[in-house]
Amino acid sequence: MTVDDKPNCNTTLSKEELKRQRRELNDTNIRRKKEAREAKKLASRLPQSQRSKQRKQRALESLPTVNELFKVVVLTLTILVILMIFVVRNFHVLVSLNLICPGIYFVVFVVPENRWEFLRTSRLKYVRQLYKTFSIYNFLFNLKEIPLTPIVDDLDELPGVNKIIGEVLKNGPDTYQKKSSNVRQIASLLSIVSEVLGSGTNLASSVVDLGAGKALYTRLIYEISNRNIPTIALDNREGGEGDLFYDPPPPQSSSSESADAPYTRVVCDVKSVTDETLGMLGDNAVAVTKHLCGGATDCILKSIGSEPLNGSVKRLCVAGCCHQKTKREEYCNLKFLNKHGLCFTHVGARGGVQDNDFKTLQMLISLSKNKETELREFEYSSKKIVKLLGFEKAKEYGMIARRVMEEGRMDYLRARGWTCELRRYCD
Repeated sequence: MTVDDKPNCNTTLSKEELKRQRRELNDTNIRRKKEAREAKKLASRLPQSQRSKQRKQRALESLPTVNELFKVVVLTLTILVILMIFVVRNFHVLVSLNLICPGIYFVVFVVPENRWEFLRTSRLKYVRQLYKTFSIYNFLFNLKEIPLTPIVDDLDELPGVNKIIGEVLKNGPDTYQKKSSNVRQIASLLSIVSEVLGSGTNLASSVVDLGAGKALYTRLIYEISNRNIPTIALDNREGGEGDLFYDPPPPQSSSSESADAPYTRVVCDVKSVTDETLGMLGDNAVAVTKHLCGGATDCILKSIGSEPLNGSVKRLCVAGCCHQKTKREEYCNLKFLNKHGLCFTHVGARGGVQDNDFKTLQMLISLSKNKETELREFEYSSKKIVKLLGFEKAKEYGMIARRVMEEGRMDYLRARGWTCELRRYCD
């Protein structure tokens, strides 16, 4: 309903007129809903014979085919025989082989190329649930079998670093990183970065913080190096009155006699680094990142491992964050997961391409962050893996899943000539 058909005209309606128009609008809406319900009822009033035919047709379509039933029966019998062999210890070896070999032959050669599709997309709910249970246990077995790099504990802090952090925070904009937990993380990370920067003839030619944001971390690295190393804060944020940074104030004098190394903010995406920025990096640069969420860390690793940054960046310190937000297409090393039997794609029952393993990895990582002692009734209620494992065991596998994600990232760098360590910088 149009209240005023002249939008540029100032028209004042009385309270009574506004109430009348609201009543008319409400009555119109009620009438339309009633007409829609009546139309739906008329559409459902089909002859009894026609409705019976439709029910019979749906029932016939839901029945499994003879070929599918045959496959399910043979596979079920094979599984039962194998279980009997494990239970009955006195079973003769030759008889066991005679029973197992036909089952293996059936699974490998008789079942089509996509060997488990007939189970995954079966019309029998029991068969689908059976496949899902076995696939979960297979996933957990493969996950736990992946060899992981030992963690090096590095919780030390640089002398006087808390005083530097306090001064920078005091004179900078407001940020959530002022929390004591964040300050402890930053102090521990700075100890690792100071080691990566090197000294003497091995001193870094520059430091670049990829995805610097407000650049608190960048500024602190600049300060702990006594402003002796050229520092670059690279981010696509331009800043302004509502988005202030921790960048140091410009020098009072433009004289070239200043003893401080240059501090530069570069506004660009990491994928579009210019030759001018590369010139500032030098040939022995250190790249750092802190708490880049999810796939942003993988984007950085891909950029470091390819042109043009791989010619300048020789050392790297990465503190990942929010692993559960990483998307499958963003992760840098799916080949590593595939090599260990995880994260293959398949066609689902509705015809779409799926990767249930990667979704399960993300779900377990998210679950491992839960600090409660038990789940509430509605939390993860539809997740079969949580029902099978229980809350505490699922959290343990979530920690393993996070380690596996980092292991794949390190494997990606090692394949490109890097030497990697995994360090715990905060408990």
